[in-house]
Amino acid sequence: MAEVASDLIGNIESYQQHLTTLALGASAGTFAVVVQVIIHNATDGNKPVVLEGVCYMTAAIALLFASILAGILTKSTLVAAVPALHKIAWTGSSATEQLKSAGLGKILTFAMLQVAGFAFGILALCIALFCNLKLVS
Repeated sequence: MAEVASDLIGNIESYQQHLTTLALGASAGTFAVVVQVIIHNATDGNKPVVLEGVCYMTAAIALLFASILAGILTKSTLVAAVPALHKIAWTGSSATEQLKSAGLGKILTFAMLQVAGFAFGILALCIALFCNLKLVS
């Protein structure tokens, strides 16, 4: 049953890395847009660009960084729990139940915080995008 633990570790680690990469890219892109608007407004005072929904952009960056932090916590907890994961006698019940009964529920908590932070961060970015559609046309 060691292959169950190895598969579980690999899957959680893979999802954690993908979400961390996406969150980093989205937050860096948002930050780059804000910086570019600031530079544009500083150099061309005649036609300043006014961003609407800056609070949503700020919230998105904060939520995406929280997602990155939760990803780091997920990875750290997962690495620390490798010996315990290999000692679990994997039965027919779900991996969630097995992890909780083994006292490793923090892995699940941090992973879900990462997913939630990413989802709400992207939602905030979408709201900010809709607030600024007038700049596209």
